[in-house]
Amino acid sequence: MGHIFPRDNRLETLKHSNVDIKNKSILDYGGNRGNLLEDGIETGEILPENYTSMDVDLEALKYIQSHCSAANTVHYNRYNQIYNPQGEKLLKFPFADNTFDIVYSFSVNTHSSWEDYVFDISEMVRVSRGVVYSSILNLSVIKLLHSKRIKDYGSAVDFNVFNNIDTGLYFVNNDIILNLNENIPEEINFLLTIYNSTWLITEINKLGYSARVLDSYSPKIQPLLEIMDN
Repeated sequence: MGHIFPRDNRLETLKHSNVDIKNKSILDYGGNRGNLLEDGIETGEILPENYTSMDVDLEALKYIQSHCSAANTVHYNRYNQIYNPQGEKLLKFPFADNTFDIVYSFSVNTHSSWEDYVFDISEMVRVSRGVVYSSILNLSVIKLLHSKRIKDYGSAVDFNVFNNIDTGLYFVNNDIILNLNENIPEEINFLLTIYNSTWLITEINKLGYSARVLDSYSPKIQPLLEIMDN
């Protein structure tokens, strides 16, 4: 496929979970231009015909199609304040129950509302016959992103606000911090969603699923939350 823009080391993140990915059908929710697929092809661990990227970005999906026609792409016209403001809110995934062995989502719900995440968890579990992996933010990654925000935009948000989160916070635009029960403005250009991992697991348990946070293989990479149906 040729190297895509700087990768997020998505394959290494998934492999670090110790899940068997070889010859497994994978839904890459928010797969963009197929970073996970490209790495998987290079190592021989992901077959294009077993891979599906579902994304709001049509141009990204066209890129995959033009570079690897055997891969599957699905346009998902889902609402997101930043990436697809004209999309449909809480749009069900266009797949039957138990379609995929693995559902993988990297850096998607770190940029969406708690309401969207609850909906996505139920949909990801529904279409998976195996396991779901969804990336979340930890303090080391937040610190990197916060530092970049300061350097690029002069953010005045004090990093200490992220040290003791009871439930979750929205870091909006440059200088706005909101609690999960507050509404995110409709017109924004930046959103990070940060959760207290213990609280998050408790809430997922309440939805009827089991969950655990996996250690990241790198302090610069978002760790994965592993979610399974009970």
